[in-house]
Amino acid sequence: MFHKHKRRLAVASLLAISGTIVATAGPTQAADPATDGLVISEYVEGSSFNKAIEIYNGTGAPVSLSGYQFRLYSNGRSLGEGPSSTYDFPSVDLADGDVFVVANPSFDDGLVLGGGIDDESSAINFNGDDAITIVDGAGTVVDSFGQVGEQANYGANVTLRRTDFARDTDPADAFDASAQYEAFGSNDVSDLGLPEIDGDPDPDPDPDPVCDTPDADLTLISEIQGSGADPEARYDSPLDGQTHTIRAVVTLADSDLNGYFVQEEPADSDGDPTSSEGLFVFQSSGTLPVEGDTVELTDQVTAYFGLTQFSFPETVVCDVDPVTIDPTPLTLPLDRTGREALESMLVTTTQDLQVTGLFSAYAYGELGLALDGPLTQATSAFATDDPAAAALEAENRTKELLVNDRNEQFDDFTPYPWELFDDGLSAGDTMPAGRLVGALNYSFSEYKVEPLDNEVGDPNARIFFPETDDTVPVPSAPSLSNGNDIASFNVLNYFNTFGDSEVLRGARNQAQFDQQTAKLVDAINSLDATIVGLIEIENDYEDFYDGDPSTEPSIVTLVDSLNAAAGYDKWSYVQPGEDILTSEGLGGGGLGTDAIANGIIYQGARTKTVLPATTFDIDALLGGDAENSRWPIAQAFDLDGNRVTVVVNHFKSKGSTCDDTSGPGFGLGDDDGSTLAGNCDLTRQYAAERLVEWVETKGNPVFANRKTFLIGDFNSYEEEAPIEILVDAGYVDLVQSQGDDAFTYKFDGRYGRLDYVFASSKIAKKVTDTEVWQINSIAPTGFLYYNDPIDDSAHASSDHDPVVVSLR
Repeated sequence: MFHKHKRRLAVASLLAISGTIVATAGPTQAADPATDGLVISEYVEGSSFNKAIEIYNGTGAPVSLSGYQFRLYSNGRSLGEGPSSTYDFPSVDLADGDVFVVANPSFDDGLVLGGGIDDESSAINFNGDDAITIVDGAGTVVDSFGQVGEQANYGANVTLRRTDFARDTDPADAFDASAQYEAFGSNDVSDLGLPEIDGDPDPDPDPDPVCDTPDADLTLISEIQGSGADPEARYDSPLDGQTHTIRAVVTLADSDLNGYFVQEEPADSDGDPTSSEGLFVFQSSGTLPVEGDTVELTDQVTAYFGLTQFSFPETVVCDVDPVTIDPTPLTLPLDRTGREALESMLVTTTQDLQVTGLFSAYAYGELGLALDGPLTQATSAFATDDPAAAALEAENRTKELLVNDRNEQFDDFTPYPWELFDDGLSAGDTMPAGRLVGALNYSFSEYKVEPLDNEVGDPNARIFFPETDDTVPVPSAPSLSNGNDIASFNVLNYFNTFGDSEVLRGARNQAQFDQQTAKLVDAINSLDATIVGLIEIENDYEDFYDGDPSTEPSIVTLVDSLNAAAGYDKWSYVQPGEDILTSEGLGGGGLGTDAIANGIIYQGARTKTVLPATTFDIDALLGGDAENSRWPIAQAFDLDGNRVTVVVNHFKSKGSTCDDTSGPGFGLGDDDGSTLAGNCDLTRQYAAERLVEWVETKGNPVFANRKTFLIGDFNSYEEEAPIEILVDAGYVDLVQSQGDDAFTYKFDGRYGRLDYVFASSKIAKKVTDTEVWQINSIAPTGFLYYNDPIDDSAHASSDHDPVVVSLR
């Protein structure tokens, strides 16, 4: 059946003495509002599949629903792309004043509805950032919710009830839910489908609540959060599902947080260090109270993905002077139990912390700080199967602290907040003790500080985020005592063919490519090594031989750009012979079957090549998906009176999947990434063994004198098995022996070395110096060419650092 319509209206009035209402109060009765067509009258976007739409007929006459359709536009989908899903209303008449409710089939039947549900459809599966239209039989939009083509938070985890019944027939125009809807808590369906209550509004509504709840009727926040010896019992409130009233002080409010944090009045703290005195209040629309306000809140306690909170509570701002809450000291290391005890409280750090996490700083506005940072990758320090490795990673987690940008939207700041006023930001920079003050939030399974405005910052920035001290400057290029002779450099997918696919992995357009080229040219010319091994260059060597003058190998483009910047023909490239290329693979062939390849460039005035370059199919003995490591390229040189062979390598990455690969000693499904070494460790071990076999094969003239350098990105940290295989075979890790074992790469706030120069025993004694040029691993991810680069310099020219050695 259909249901007569009743709308609840919020009372918002200024109290002369006791306080101000800023959120919903009790309902009043209202007559049916008139409309000139069907309108969306209630929107329910609750937990799980608790989603429903109510439409209302206020036209003064029955309306046939035949031909009417609900259309959902998910994830910013445009009108031109068409709806993500649709629902056809049944061929029935909707009487004047009636509502029709359609819900998701998995709607929780345990929720107490004010009225009822008329139909179900799997199309009612929107999230808070999706747009909705209602169209008639001619396809004309009669009402809409959200802005089609734009993905934004229109109404997440909230019930919205219509207050302004003017239809929104332009689904592409800007949308503000607070202009037409009143917000209620998540899963509040007390009004959904309610029948009309005729008559004039109640002439004597309940008086506005005042801030005078007796202390005996108030609940302490510490009781809601819970305390005791069992920390697991506190992750969801012991009072979950119960309705309580609290009186507390607002410590941080921001619409981008979709709410605000409150903390117990100082006099009412329970003094128990195992219980939190703070609480988050979800309110995604309407006017928020301000920091320092004392508020009385009444609501049902909920635990939203681990965060204890109120959601759109009945709210009264007390007419008292602002209250200052002193932040609670937060000292690292701190485990989950200790952080839970500070959840939603105002905290400040007590130690100097260093920047360690930079990837999520760009993508999500989450800067990672750490005690004794930057943090070390566990398998850079200990073998994978050593219990000390797991212990180190567990310790790392207790030492790390995220600082959020008060927003959970992806890439919401362009550039992200710290880059707005800190173009010198680097891993290792220092956040001094006491500078960071904020509320300790819990979101996406992470505790993170939502910072208060700070006087140390750019006044033009949207928020005065606390700035780190620039204690780690960008290093100058190495200048080794006997000259920079051999270098390894991963150039981060240098492709002169643009696109975004499994095959085309580099720049997406000419502007990005020009930026990437400029940064790499500055890096390579500044490094000024005689021989440079390149990793992650486009595997387009077949362009040397295809007879098409319009195609040019990427290595040629790079060398031409290097020479143009140098002002003379300084650089040359190694051209693999057509006889060693393959016609198979992702890119249609080349040096191996992958879309990326290895390469070598050199300065012809300082060295000469000897014999043609050579390679081999390093994956030949693998089964299943055998396209794994990139084929190495080996070239012999006369260098400083030494005949040396440089072999450039790139082993299978940790981010790949190898459970569909088998090889000598392991079967399909064995290489599943179940150890600290990550995915494909067995495949990398196999590659290390095959590499040693190849370079030590007797009769190969390229390796005849056994003065060999194995360089490149081995995708293995220092104490992992593939590196141990090479070391056990007699190859000297020059960075470890001469270069202070410096890191070259960052991942997830951890730092280690994936890039190496190994020397055979016959040439290792000739090496006088080795250095990692840390221009990239310490740089913010946002500075890379495809994000928000700040200049054309070598800084952030790749995600790996180059390694360089010198020979006598």
